[in-house]
Parts: sequence; structure tokens; C-alpha cells
Amino acid sequence: MNPTITPIRLTQAEDLLRQWIGLDPSTLGHAAISRAVLTRMTKLGVDSAETYLDVAAEDATERNNLIEEIVVPESWFFRDPQVYTFLKTFACERAAIPGRSPVRILSAPCAAGQEPYSIAMCLLDAGLSPSDMAIDAIEISHVCLGKAGAAEYSANAFRTADLSFRDRWFTRHDGAFALQGAVRRCVRFNWANVLDEALVTEAFASGRAPYDIIFCRNLLIYLTPAARSRVEQAINTMLQPDGVVVVGAAESPILKGDWVPASDTTVFVLRHGGRDKTAQAAQKSRASIRPGFTNEPSVDARSGLTPSVRAPTTTAAEAQAATLSPKVEPGTAAASDADREAGNRQDESSSPITEVIRQANALANARQFTAALTMCETFQEKHPPSSELFLLMGMIHLTTGDVAKAQANFHKTLYLDPQNEEALLSLSILSAHGGDTAWADHYRQAAARVFARKGAQ
Repeated sequence: MNPTITPIRLTQAEDLLRQWIGLDPSTLGHAAISRAVLTRMTKLGVDSAETYLDVAAEDATERNNLIEEIVVPESWFFRDPQVYTFLKTFACERAAIPGRSPVRILSAPCAAGQEPYSIAMCLLDAGLSPSDMAIDAIEISHVCLGKAGAAEYSANAFRTADLSFRDRWFTRHDGAFALQGAVRRCVRFNWANVLDEALVTEAFASGRAPYDIIFCRNLLIYLTPAARSRVEQAINTMLQPDGVVVVGAAESPILKGDWVPASDTTVFVLRHGGRDKTAQAAQKSRASIRPGFTNEPSVDARSGLTPSVRAPTTTAAEAQAATLSPKVEPGTAAASDADREAGNRQDESSSPITEVIRQANALANARQFTAALTMCETFQEKHPPSSELFLLMGMIHLTTGDVAKAQANFHKTLYLDPQNEEALLSLSILSAHGGDTAWADHYRQAAARVFARKGAQ
């Protein structure tokens, strides 16, 4: 059997995915979608694409199987550390209000649990108790939810320079890292489609919404404009009037609402600029929601929070260091022999380039963009070229609106690191906004291939 798919049937498959999950086919590329359909046809022993798509359109199980072939669940623990620095301060301030309900947080989508578990570890390390937080995590992939429930991860899920959290909250098990139950019990996982109106209805009916913080990272870049609008409206409705939303590095420019940075310390966390208007709109949306059922939260065990080491605190002075040749502190966690890749990153944590990137990032998060770029350029004049430095400069130029310089730096990033998914995604979005759909499709497909390879590791 050698199944094939014609352009007409491929378009039909793309229309179904657009309808089901809001996917913009160009973000993954026609070839990736074709491979997904052919994979499912082969597994079912179906020769005709027309027959297969009829089955997928009618059978929810097969629909989910096709979606599993499409989903790109690329994530790792404590991705974008500055987000968690903000989270710690924001959540602790809210939790300290007398008589206040738990800080409510939503991770959507949550992949295999790396993000919501990072949220839980961050808040536990900050001194909050499980009763101070209510963390919900939703995902459309049943496979990912299964992995989140198992909570065992390979070395590929640990990519940050500081891996001390792994020593506190994970144990080695059969070559993997198993998360402690104290963290797992802080997160409630559920299957959901972010485009489904029932998501909002059920969140309010069960008392989980409104949320203080909604994480929605690296999803919008894969959606059609119409789907993005629906997701943004859902976020707006489920978010507290003074709440914040966390998005991916390349997603702020594609939001349509009056979003502004929530503070001077990060460009990933946003709040509404016109809170009164937004609160009125959200209240109107909530008033129209009619509870369909009540899904009472499960009872969580809240004991046993006894990690052997507490997390070190980061002072404001450390976060805003601005010298080019500081005294560099050694890495905080030693890597195991079985984790060579993480070990290499640990060695790099004390290198001059890592320190300069940290300092320039802190300046950029404080919106001192000129100073951050000057620091990068000065370092660049005296050292070999660095893909990480070019990527950071590209992101800073993108934030300031200098698209040409942003693109130039992203291209330099790819020259040194052709597998850099952040540069590929950024160039894809910039190309799409510039009307160059061919190159946008090229960069998106390349990024999808990188994600797929890393996800298989």
C-alpha cells in the first residue's frame, strides 16, 4: 500500500484543521500536513485520502489522532527565566493581601507540563504554600497530557543555565528525571481546545476563573487571524481586570488589544492599557455566561514540602548589573555524567558571553534598549560572533520597531546557528507581515522541523 494525497484533498485536510484548532496551514507548511495525513492513512490501512478525511471529519477519535500528528509540543522548564522573576513578585504580592483567595493561574496550552510545573516550583521556592495558588493547565494533545501526568522528563527538558531547581524537585529514575509529588499536586490538568467556547463557560461555572495570570505562549503564531481573535477574546474574558497575560517572544506584535508591558522588568508579560474599558467588556462577556455544570476541583494533598535546598534569591542589583567585565559567579548546579548536554550549558554559565547576555537582557527588560544594544555591540567588537548575541539584538530591535535591523540580526543568528527556532519563527512572522508569504512559509516549515527533531530527543 502506498497512499497518496492530491492537492484538493490536502486543501480539505487543511480546512478541517483550520476549523478544529484554528491552525494556519502556512505556519507548518503543506508538506508537514501532508505527512501527517499520510501517516494516519498508513496506520489505518486506508488508500484513499477522500475516504480517510471523511472518517476524520465524523470520528472524534481519528480527529484527535490527526491532531496529535500536527501538534508541536516543544517546551522546557523555566523557559524565559525573566518571566518567572516577574511571576514570583506578582504572585507573592497578591498572596500577601489579607483574606484574598488563592492566586489563580492558567497555562494554555501546557504541552507536557513543563510550564505549569515551572510555575508551581517558582512559587513554592518563593515561600508560597499550595493553598496560596490554584494552577490550571489545559492541552489539546492527549499524549502530552499523559506525559504531564507521568511527570518524568529527559535531559532535553532542562535547558537553562541554572539547574538548581532540578536538584530540589526531581529525582533520577531509569535515566530520566521524575518530579516530586509535592509539585505535581499543585497543578490540575485538563483536556481542552482553546477555541471551544465551553472553555470559558466551564472555567467560570467551576469557579476557577477569573485568573490573575494566563500563560499563552507560542500558540498564537500558529493560528489564523480569526482564531487568534477568538483566543484573545477568551483570554480577555477569563482574566481579572488587573491580571496579566504571558505570551511568546514574537507574539506581542500580533495581538490586537490595548496590551502594554506589565512592568519595566519584562516584555513577555502584558496587561491592558485601558483597564476600565477592558473590565467593562470582560464583565459584559462574563454576564452572558450561563453555567452549564459545576466541576468541583479535586482535593489535593498539601503536605510533604521538604526540598533539601531552598532557591537562592536574586537581588535587584544582580538583575541590573551593567559592567562588561564583572566577577562571574560559578554555576549553581553540577550536571550528571548522563546529562552531557546540560553539563555543557552549566560550563557556559560562567562564560563572558553568558554574562553579557544576562546584563543586556536585564537592561532591555528595564526598557533601556539603547544601553542594551551598546553593550552588545561593544562586546561584539572584541569577541568572536555569537548567535545568542545576534538573537538578543534582533529581539531588541524588533521591540523598538526597527524591523530592518531585527531581520539582519536574525539572519546573522541563522548563519551561525541554522537550527535556532526563535530566529526562524521571528523571521517567519516578519516576512508574513511584510507580505512575503513564500519566505514566511519557508521559515515556518524550517522552525517546525527543528521543533520536531528536538521533541524527538
